[in-house]
Amino acid sequence: MTFNGEYEGSLVLYTDLLLDNNSSSSHCWNSHYLEMTFAEGPTEKSILLISSSVVHGSAGCRASTFPLQLLGFECDVLNTVQFSNHTGYKVFKGTKTTATQIREIYEGLKYNGFDKDYSYIYTGYIPGAEGVEAIGDIIHQIKERNSKVQYILDPVMGDDNELYVSEEVIPVYKNLLRTADFMTPNQFEAELLSGVKISSLSTAFKAIRAMHLLYRIKNIIITSIKLGGNAESLFCVGSTSKSDDTPRAFQIEFPLIDKPFRSTGDLFAALLIAQYDKICKAIDDETTVLGLPLLKAAEHAIGSMHGVLQKTLVHMEKELQKHGEAGAEMDVIRKSSELRIVQSQQEILRPCEHYRGSILQDRLS
Repeated sequence: MTFNGEYEGSLVLYTDLLLDNNSSSSHCWNSHYLEMTFAEGPTEKSILLISSSVVHGSAGCRASTFPLQLLGFECDVLNTVQFSNHTGYKVFKGTKTTATQIREIYEGLKYNGFDKDYSYIYTGYIPGAEGVEAIGDIIHQIKERNSKVQYILDPVMGDDNELYVSEEVIPVYKNLLRTADFMTPNQFEAELLSGVKISSLSTAFKAIRAMHLLYRIKNIIITSIKLGGNAESLFCVGSTSKSDDTPRAFQIEFPLIDKPFRSTGDLFAALLIAQYDKICKAIDDETTVLGLPLLKAAEHAIGSMHGVLQKTLVHMEKELQKHGEAGAEMDVIRKSSELRIVQSQQEILRPCEHYRGSILQDRLS
């Protein structure tokens, strides 16, 4: 690829990629260039990413860093674990970052004044209650030094009714949520944090209302909800509350791709942050659900996510055809299901717009 244009003018990115007419993303990418106009050079946005990382693959921070950089963010990364590969493989090796080490790393950032520059903080997987407590202390310190920073908390605790962490982590997360500006739990995590079993869109609304009231958190996205009787779709449900904590809730339905992808939560959060930052505008209690920046950001993030997953699915199918001899299928699936993020740059830069949100009504009142 080549670049044309001055740094402080109009930057045009030309790509040599020719899309096949059958490409899943051809309907989203109508030209061979992306033009970005900057009034006074690129906007300087920075984010502190605190999550797991791997040497091989696209788990944790490896799933979120590149999309954010591609979308214009400077990324500082604090790894809470450093593994050879994600834990879905037969073998993984590595170390967890202790609470003491997390605090020491932050002290270096603080001493040099780097923490004053962050626009956003994102936290994903944190091993153990002591680690979550250490992160909580760091968030408080950064917010005291930088009142404009926004904190996005992905409370990584489990999925599909399986808890990945010890029970003692749950109350620590509940305390940490009170410092967050956004939260992005999955269905199981939302149930743990709200005390509401989600079995319908109505109970999803009830869970969101409970979390607004319990944690006084402004922006909530339940990233994926699977409802009985609907085997082909997932629902993303979210809300930006009014000043009295009343929900303004929405729902977005999108196709289920039932494959063993890892770190979709980290990727979704990264896309959501970048899209929200681009769309963000001042709102008040009169802003309607369909006018919420969070809704528009979620629509775009889901559009990009679907493109990345589709590209990964095509790669999986090709690899299985080439190498999926009897007895080796799972090994091929593990490796080929690593998210094709670098290969999905156009899907990230130009998200599909097929997935539109609608108002989620309170049917329980």
